[in-house]
Amino acid sequence: MNNPGAINSLPWVRDYPGYVAEVETAPGNRFTIFETPEHGIAAWYQLMKNYRSTGATTIREIIERHGGDQDYSDYVADVVTRTGLSADHEIALEGDDSTLLKFAKAMFHQEAGRETPLSGNQILYGFKFARVHARTGQPPAPIGQEDTPIKPQPKPGNPLLLTLLLMMLSKEKPLAGDPAKPWQGVDIEKVLLPLLLQPALTGTKIDTTDLLSLILTGKPGASAANTSAPTAAGQQAVDINALLLPLLFQILTGKPWSDTASPGRALEP
Repeated sequence: MNNPGAINSLPWVRDYPGYVAEVETAPGNRFTIFETPEHGIAAWYQLMKNYRSTGATTIREIIERHGGDQDYSDYVADVVTRTGLSADHEIALEGDDSTLLKFAKAMFHQEAGRETPLSGNQILYGFKFARVHARTGQPPAPIGQEDTPIKPQPKPGNPLLLTLLLMMLSKEKPLAGDPAKPWQGVDIEKVLLPLLLQPALTGTKIDTTDLLSLILTGKPGASAANTSAPTAAGQQAVDINALLLPLLFQILTGKPWSDTASPGRALEP
């Protein structure tokens, strides 16, 4: 059943990650089936937290709470023997996983009537699963992948994406100058585009004064007037499409521009 703690089916258990179904092993005794043993361990950990919230913190108190109205003195004695701890030892759910691991294994042995086949790493991962889920609502990384960095995902509605697309369309269809609309006479490629791409290219913020000046008067501010498409002495100006393409690729896919699609290579249909 992937249920080493022999947890009964209760409303909170049915809402817990990994819940699959329940089976009645005896009249009125419905045990839970979990997707994996680690899910079952995590649910056991949550059960220990529930017991703790009612004041059951020692080995004796936890097991008596677990047994309900039944006599669980033999259960307590066996767990004490297997852990080497006093029946009145308080079980910490944080900060002492070595003791918690021994306690879990002793309880799992009692519930199954044999040594648990689960490894220490599996049980510790179950603890981690429960903690991370309680804190974030999400499961932790799988065993062996705990240190794998999480790649940032592109955010929907990225304003830079809209800017890039707008600039690409505007570059193909320049607007005619209109005295009533001074901003229509702005040189998009040489003035407006570098200003709007400034955060992506340099990591700095757009100078709002320059941007407002450009929109209202059609002329860049003092700092933007010195901004132009990236050039170097004796070199050709950078192709704006070659500049936009890797940025657009990164925004759409969330991945860096790779060598297989260099900025200077034309896209195939």
